[in-house]
This record gives sequence, C-alpha cells and structure tokens, in this order.
Amino acid sequence: MHRQEGQVGVRLRDLLRTFHFVWKHGKLSLAVLWLNQLVITIAPSGIALVSGLALSSLVGVAQPDVAPQRIASTLLYMWVGAGLSVLIAVFQQFSMYLEEVLRESVGISVREELLAKSAVLPLEFYESASNHDRLHRVMNSGDQLVQTVSVLSQLVTIGLGMVASLLVLGHYHWGFWIGLIPVLALSLWVNLRLGNQRKLLRREHSPVEREMSYLQNLLVDPSGAKEVRLLRTDRYLLPEWTRRARETSRRHLAFSIRNGIAQAGLLVANSVVPSVALTVAVYLIAGDHLSIGSYTTIGMAINSALSQVRMLASAVGNVSEQRVIANELFTLLGTPTEHHEGCRQAAFPNPLRQGISVKGLHYRYLGAERSSLTDVSFDVRPGERIAIVGENGSGKTTLVKCMLGLYRPTEGQILVDGIDLLNIHLDSLRSDMTACFQDFSRYALTARENIGLGRLEDLHNDSALYAAANQAGALPVIDRLEHGLDTRLSQRWANGTELSLGEWQRLALARTMLRDAQVIFLDEPTASLDPRAEAELFERFSAVAQGKTAFMVSHRLGAARLADRILVLERGRLVEEGAHVELMRLDGVYASLYRTQARWYS
Repeated sequence: MHRQEGQVGVRLRDLLRTFHFVWKHGKLSLAVLWLNQLVITIAPSGIALVSGLALSSLVGVAQPDVAPQRIASTLLYMWVGAGLSVLIAVFQQFSMYLEEVLRESVGISVREELLAKSAVLPLEFYESASNHDRLHRVMNSGDQLVQTVSVLSQLVTIGLGMVASLLVLGHYHWGFWIGLIPVLALSLWVNLRLGNQRKLLRREHSPVEREMSYLQNLLVDPSGAKEVRLLRTDRYLLPEWTRRARETSRRHLAFSIRNGIAQAGLLVANSVVPSVALTVAVYLIAGDHLSIGSYTTIGMAINSALSQVRMLASAVGNVSEQRVIANELFTLLGTPTEHHEGCRQAAFPNPLRQGISVKGLHYRYLGAERSSLTDVSFDVRPGERIAIVGENGSGKTTLVKCMLGLYRPTEGQILVDGIDLLNIHLDSLRSDMTACFQDFSRYALTARENIGLGRLEDLHNDSALYAAANQAGALPVIDRLEHGLDTRLSQRWANGTELSLGEWQRLALARTMLRDAQVIFLDEPTASLDPRAEAELFERFSAVAQGKTAFMVSHRLGAARLADRILVLERGRLVEEGAHVELMRLDGVYASLYRTQARWYS
C-alpha cells in the first residue's frame, strides 16, 4: 500500500515538474493552446444540439402554411452549425502550429540544459554504459514533454467535453449513459497496457540503437574509411548493423500488430454502442417520447462522447508512457555535478609554496573487481618535473585524473599546500592545473578555436595564440594553412583542411600551453609524434616548464631522463621512485623496462 502511494507521489511530482518546465519556456503559447483545445472539445456538443434543432425545425418547414420565422430559424440553426464546424477546423490548425512552436522552444531548452549539465557532471558518470543510454533516450525529449502537457490539458478539456455530451444525452434519457461506462473502462485498460509495453520497448531498444549508431559511424566516418576498404570490415560491420536493425524492426512491428488488434477491438465496441443507443432512440420516438430531431442530436452526442472516450483513454496511456521519459530527464538534470562535491570553497594556492602531497590514494572504477590505484603516496615540490612511467594498465592515467580532480579518490587524499584538493573551488583548480591527454580532442573548427579553447579569454588574442603554438611546435602547421589561424579544419566540411595526427597533437599541446597554469600534466604527449619531433617537444617542454610543476606520463622511457624524479607504477602501486641514474642502479622494474626499450633503438 505504502509503495503504491509512493509511486503515485512520484508520478504526480514528475507531471508537475513537466508542466513547470514547459510553462517556463512557453507560457503564452501554452495558455493559448489550452483555450483552443477547450473550444475544439466543447464545440461538437454545440453542433449536435443545433443540428437536432435544425432537423426538428426542418420537419416543420415541410408543413403547409409554414411561417417565415420558422424558415429563418431553420437556416439560422444550419449556419450556426456550419460556423462551429469552420471554427473547429481553424482552431485545430492553429493548435497544430502552437504545438510546433512549443516543441521547438522546449526542445531547444531541453538540449541546452542537458548539454550544459553534461559539461559539469563528474567524469565517472561517463564510465557507465547505462548513463550513456539515459542520455541517448532523453536528449530529444522536448517533444515528449510538450506532448505530456498537451495531453494533460486535453484530459481537462476532454472531461468538459464528455460532461457536455452526457448532459445532452441526459436531457433525453439517463439510460444512454450506461453504454458509455464499459467502453470507457475498456479503453482505459487497453491503452494503459499498450503504453506500458511501449515504454518497456523503448527502454530495451535504447542500448541497441546506440550500438547501431556506432556501427553506422564506423562505416561512414572518414577516419575509418581506409580500414573499411583495406580490410573489408564492412563485410562484418554491415551484417551486424543489419541484424540489429531487423531485430529492432521485428519487435516494433510485433508491437504494432498487438496495438492494431487492440484498437480494432475498441473500434468494434465503439461501433456497437451507437447502434444500440439509436435503436433505443427509435423506440422512444415511436412512443412519442422523443422528437425526430432528437434522433440526430442523440446520435451526434453519442459519437462525440465515444470520440472523447477514445481520446481520453489514449491521453491517459500517453501520459503514463511519457512520464517515464520525464522522470529520466529530471533525474539526470538533478544529478549532482562535480561542483557540488565536497566544500570546494578554497582557492588554489598561487604561488605554490609547499607543493603537492598524495597520501594513501586508492581508486576503483565502478563495477571493477580490483582497484586501479592502491595506496599510492608521494610528495612533489613546487617547480619539480615528475615523470610517471609504467606498463599499460599500471594506473598512470588514472593517477593523473585523480590529481586533476576529474576522479574522486575512493580512499586517501591529494593535498595542495596542505589543502585537500576536494576543497578547492573547481574554477580556481582548472585555472592553475591543465593537461594534454593522449586521447586529445580534434575539434572540427578553426585552428584559432582549436588553440583558443584552452583559454577563452585569449580566443581573439593572436599574439597569445601564436606564443602557445610556438611553445608546442605548432607554428609550421599554422603557417602552411591557407587562412592561418582562421582556417577551418577537418574534412567534415566542404572547405575544411585535414591535418595529420601529429599536427592535431601539436594543436592540442598549444591549447594546453595557452592556459599558462602552475601545474601541467602531459599524458602520453608524444604518442602521435615521430622520435625527432618527440625530442624537440621535450626540449621545448623542459624550457616552458621552468618554474612550473610538471607531470609527464610517457611509455617512452628515454623522455623520463629529463625529469627531476621518476615515479614507477606497477599494477596500480607505486613501486619505485627516484632519478634515472638512481633507478638504473636499483636494477628493478624501471631498469628492466628501460633496457627492453633500449634494445629496440640499438
């Protein structure tokens, strides 16, 4: 019992939040839409009433010696009915336009809020496939929100319309109400069941549709075009896409068949009820209990009531279905952001005086069997250059993400001049810590934007952009571009210029250098560079890093020799630390890795 009451409370809360969101982004359109729907719903009862009056008056017109006033009243009834029909048609078209205005406005607002939210969600949020599915389902949910509010308003107007139809029928005989009750109950039950089945189908198909989108991108994206042709990966990828598409289509069609059968049954019931009611009306007319005009009024009122029953049942089913999407949307928008973690009121120390201390750091990914980092502890002095090395999967990148505040440690602390990293305001933290990752972004924008996004204040400061490009060795890349910094990059666009992977890497490094932070992290910064370019980059980096605290993650251990100190990770643990000479003398993990790589160059 308590569980059912709780579920009802959740449903009401979701509906109220949906209404508030749509009202917030389209007050005028929504108010006018409600008035339109009210007119559209009540007007058919007026048409039924004046049609019956017109028919009764028309019978009198056929009599000899008819008075002119009767002819005039008959024509008036006919023209009022015609006018109401025209009014309904005009208001229906206007309602369609208003709904389109609402869908556009609310749809943009939903995507805007979701995109803004996604930029401040904790990075761990994106480690979950179910969260990706949720984002996929709600990203275009603006239509569903508008439809939900529209349906809620229809419930009110349909209810008023049904009352009007029932009052018309009750005026002639209360027995006409009895046939409508079982049809209403049956319609509500069928549409609720279909609505539940539809929302389950959508939830089940969401991950499959994401897989289909991924496979489709593999087949058409320019970055994979070479392998598709050389390896003929299309012979595997296309059948995989087709299999998922056909299975999804099969399940959609199976639901459509069930839906069609159920709706056909309701149509049969909706056809039988008027026939029975009109049969009763014939007997009442034969017994002089009703006039001939009443027959038309009763028929139209019953058809109007049954139409409203169908709309009411469909509306209830739609609200039940769309509420689930609304719940997912508002749950996602209410997810705590990284800005709400901890107290986060302190400013990043500027300048650094004591340095950075990592104490007993543990980190485990959601659902992982073992920790990626286990009891990692070390201290870094201000201005010290640190190399972090280890085999793939040793926890290097995870450590960097923890130190950047992108991951919240499972256990342990990261202190900056004695201040817990979790207490430093994120805007301050981002200003004084920056990084370039091996999986850097390649923005299909201009070269200016590719560098300037590192510090938006300098987006149009050419001297700052060129200085950052020079530090990253990206000046030759910009110099060869037709329009320099304002050249649009990527072959996604008709006039775009494509770069090599190494050139994209240099722009990413320039973006990092533009930040001019106190602490710099380079995570595999040379992964896409040749050995000569790598040597040049590290020489530049050594010069630029003077006076800064720098962390460099690299699988090429030759670069580690430039660091003041080297941290060696193995299976998530810090197993060695020291300068290159000290670690070689230790003849442990680092020395073994170094000699292994050295043999490839000798």
